[in-house]
Amino acid sequence: MRDEGIRRLIRVLAADQRVEVRVRAARTLGLLGHPAAVGPLVAAAGWGQPSALRAVATTALGELGSAKAVPTLVLLLGDPTLVVADAAALALLALGPVSRTALEELGRAGRADRRAAYAVAALNVTRLADYSAPNI
Repeated sequence: MRDEGIRRLIRVLAADQRVEVRVRAARTLGLLGHPAAVGPLVAAAGWGQPSALRAVATTALGELGSAKAVPTLVLLLGDPTLVVADAAALALLALGPVSRTALEELGRAGRADRRAAYAVAALNVTRLADYSAPNI
């Protein structure tokens, strides 16, 4: 998609009055994977935004594949809205090795909070997937 199309989606994500339109813009930006979408998706995943938008924007951050999203996703692991925290864990898993280190550090920190619990859960999902993969 041309840069103008990406810029238009970013404007819609930031300013459209209809949540469902902003959700579709976030989903599309994630699928397109353009690096210019990282900042706007971080903003859309932030406090004060509707939960549906925050969850989709969080998922889209994982789809972008950018290491720049890791700090935000780690913070979102502690989100009180479970769908957002869950989306953050899955997004970090989608980012692969670049985020695995952050998850491991958070899990080793020994903190008894939601972020640490989600980090450990995400790592366990990865380990189960590694364990259950057929040996070829």
